[in-house]
Amino acid sequence: MHTSPVKEVTSSKPSSVRVSACTILLQVAQRQGHADDLVHKEQDRHAFPELDRGLLMELVLGTLRQQGALDAHITPHVTQPFVSLEPIVQILLRLGAHQILNLDRIPTHAAVHETVNAAQLLAPRATGLINAVLRSLVRQTTPTPLPDRHQSPKEWLAATLSLPIWLAEEWIAQIGLDEAAALAAMINHPPKLTVRKTTHVSHEQFLKVLADHNIPASPCYYAPDGYTIHHRGAVQSLPGYREGWFTVQDEAAQLVSLVVAPQANERLLDMCAAPGGKTVHLAELGNGTLTIVATDNKKRRMKGLEETIQRLRLSGVTCHVVDALSPDYLKNQFFDRILLDAPCSGLGVLQRNPEAKWFLTPSDVQRCQERQRGLLAVAAHHLRPGGVLVYATCSTSRQENEDVLHDFLSQNNDFMIDTNLAVDPRLQSLVTTEGFIRLWPHRHGTDGFFAAKLLKRHTEEGVAPREVTA
Repeated sequence: MHTSPVKEVTSSKPSSVRVSACTILLQVAQRQGHADDLVHKEQDRHAFPELDRGLLMELVLGTLRQQGALDAHITPHVTQPFVSLEPIVQILLRLGAHQILNLDRIPTHAAVHETVNAAQLLAPRATGLINAVLRSLVRQTTPTPLPDRHQSPKEWLAATLSLPIWLAEEWIAQIGLDEAAALAAMINHPPKLTVRKTTHVSHEQFLKVLADHNIPASPCYYAPDGYTIHHRGAVQSLPGYREGWFTVQDEAAQLVSLVVAPQANERLLDMCAAPGGKTVHLAELGNGTLTIVATDNKKRRMKGLEETIQRLRLSGVTCHVVDALSPDYLKNQFFDRILLDAPCSGLGVLQRNPEAKWFLTPSDVQRCQERQRGLLAVAAHHLRPGGVLVYATCSTSRQENEDVLHDFLSQNNDFMIDTNLAVDPRLQSLVTTEGFIRLWPHRHGTDGFFAAKLLKRHTEEGVAPREVTA
């Protein structure tokens, strides 16, 4: 914590960046949009200079990432229950505490001064409270008492690394306390920018152009066409964007299309396609020989997919806005391979969507599981005998992954797990003892991802074994 003295608050114009940050955080709390989208809109609306653009992003996303820990540090300095405070007052206190506790480049007196000035505009009646709490936090000489790691592990994890209690409990049960702590710490850092190089450019040319623009890039470990790009500006400003040389896609997501492994002249279905990163990857892997039907029930996101198809100059993909659970979905159409990248809780991508961990509940996971089971049944119906079905999610939850697959396989004897990925030994190393593919942010440096490759046997072959091994 900073120890520089806190200056008395004087009346001046509130920092537009702090006011914007509080406004966005309130919109997020009221479910009026995603944090990163709202930040970009606000940055453009105010035409903030580069330094202020970066500060706004950090104030919003950093406060959301650290919210649980911030609440734990603020609570001892508030005389009434923190949860009883107005939402805007909670947000102002978190914003000020985040600057004081986590942002070394902001002097403590400036953090208090600017936050209180913002409060004078947004919550004038609470200005005195906010000033007093933040000044008390700065004057604190002993660490805030937190739950004991060994006696109360889930409470410790929630308070120190900012997780809701239910998720802390789930991750501890799933991977143990040490790994759960490593995972929680990982998602509290901003995500890296990962792109997939397309077939329009060679590896050598892509790296050379980036180097010519002084943009560092490093190859991914698992994805053969993946690169981590060290770039602070808009993705559209990167060289090669308009030419279709790359598309933004996490390394874990790039692996899913490799698991699908389309073969020449096949007919493919991407059931929940938008925003379409895997759709266009599949089209490229097919080298123009595939017929791909992409469906999704989100019209705006499907429009984005169509724009990406045009930018990458791809052919053979048709897009349909339709709910895969509707009764007349793709009537009498069957496919050689199907990708079901199922809608999920997104517990594997909290690093990119930090607000989600404060909104999600176990009942949300349950609702996702119910829809996933229905979608998997539809996918099974539309797959030809002998075909391949890949089920994937960006969730860490066994409930949405292993449980869904085990339930499906127990009711569909004509399907079996294929653990022979036959792509790359590094990809093969990701297969779990149950035959599924798992990636974890803290283990693999990717989004959290799950995938299962299933084969549909021909009906005349008799009962198939549950698993096909390498």
